[in-house]
Amino acid sequence: MRMQSQPSATDISEGELIGRFEAFIAAESFPCVGAKSALSRGQIIYRIENTLRGGPAASTVAALQQFSHEYDRDSPLFQSVVVLFRQPGTLTEDAFESVLWQYLDSMHHADAVHHAWDPRVSKDPKSADFSFSVGGRGY
Repeated sequence: MRMQSQPSATDISEGELIGRFEAFIAAESFPCVGAKSALSRGQIIYRIENTLRGGPAASTVAALQQFSHEYDRDSPLFQSVVVLFRQPGTLTEDAFESVLWQYLDSMHHADAVHHAWDPRVSKDPKSADFSFSVGGRGY
């Protein structure tokens, strides 16, 4: 008898992953009106990564840099880039925080080759004025 293996997280299709995310945002219990608005108006750009570990793909960094250059602050529409990960699966809150900061640090180093940190925001995560910067724009 041959055992059927369970599909791995990397087997999840892009469409299924995006569908799950959109259902999460669309749920009545989800509180962010900006995310709901961006979703309903088709103003979300998606990037799919296999894992949060190991840093971002060059194409994800490039997409965020492009978004930063094209972002229209004066637009009445909410605009978002969402990076979805097929893995890492289940992490403790502390482990997730650690892996996320490592991912963002890797993104910063890739971005810093071409862009300075947005001078309107602080680089210090402990500062009240901290914002992550990519493509020369703080978020």
